[in-house]
Amino acid sequence: MSAIDPLQLRQTIIQELGLGSLPTDKREEILEKIAEILLKQIFLTTMDRLGDAGVCVYEKLLDSNPSVEVVEGFLKARIPDYDAMVKSEADLYIQNLKRQMR
Repeated sequence: MSAIDPLQLRQTIIQELGLGSLPTDKREEILEKIAEILLKQIFLTTMDRLGDAGVCVYEKLLDSNPSVEVVEGFLKARIPDYDAMVKSEADLYIQNLKRQMR
């Protein structure tokens, strides 16, 4: 089970940021940009938490073209609170966006 249910996160973003009334194409464009930035933030935090040695192992793992499940298992093994970290990053990002929109 992944740290965040993408559909639930999508609905949370739409609701929290009041995007529901936007035309579908505009809403999708905004959601795509938000997802891209959020994924980058989660990646940076993850790499920081892995440390230099963990990043080296991670890069070697990626060389083997692993499945999403294998990568997720690796991250959860190396970062015990990985799911909570991902959820926290998402929550923080959404709250920051809300503050910026005021």
